[in-house]
Amino acid sequence: MSKDNLLVNFRKLIKFGESKLLKVRLDIAKDDFRLLTIFTLIGAIHYYAESIMILAKHKKLFTGETLLRSLFEGFLNLKYILLEENEKNAIKYAIKDFTNRKEFTEKWKSFIEANPKYSDYINELSTIEKCDEFINEIEKNIENIEKKFEVSNKLPDLRSMAKVIDTKIKDHHFEFAYLTFYDYLCDISHVSSKGLKNFFISYGNGYIFCIGKNDSEEIYKLLIAAYEFYLNTLVIFSDNFKKLSKEELKPYLEFFNKIGETVK
Repeated sequence: MSKDNLLVNFRKLIKFGESKLLKVRLDIAKDDFRLLTIFTLIGAIHYYAESIMILAKHKKLFTGETLLRSLFEGFLNLKYILLEENEKNAIKYAIKDFTNRKEFTEKWKSFIEANPKYSDYINELSTIEKCDEFINEIEKNIENIEKKFEVSNKLPDLRSMAKVIDTKIKDHHFEFAYLTFYDYLCDISHVSSKGLKNFFISYGNGYIFCIGKNDSEEIYKLLIAAYEFYLNTLVIFSDNFKKLSKEELKPYLEFFNKIGETVK
């Protein structure tokens, strides 16, 4: 199957998914936090998948792979939250955000102590006292949330999360994906010394910078990966919301199965 055929079908899938997502109306005050978190992650995955499709169309391989890394992280978090029917894993996900805010504030406090001329850059954190107040507020929020939902252990790192998913769901290989293609995507995203080599092509005894590398096979693989993640995300959407039936997804599932046969 050609890259163009895959791209056309991917565009149809994105438009189809968007039409279904736009029908959802959630009430922050009434709907449970788990459902809200699931829907938010699905929305983020939709955005990344659509962006990857556009980048692939214009042969922007490495930028697409950078977004694929974020898509993988979002999907992994989504699968982890879905492991529990209660809100606990979603709460851990939220606590992680509070923890990140606390860590940033501590760093900012240390920075403006050494560089007071920058203190007004963030009005809410313009003094040491304001920073301390914000840190205390976050700590109280975390304590109250942990007590209310009886959550004690923290959100695991991505590899540990992948291990948990693999243990609880048969025929999943997320740790393998984390150690292989995710590691490669990190090199591209962070422009490490190892990843930087992807932006050059060998020529004689030296290297030539390759602007807009056009590797059709690699772009095809990028599209397949993004398509699979997004299609599986819509399956999850179908399982958790009443806006999409499995029957409506059938043509896209059949199309992807044909891709798998072609790749083999």
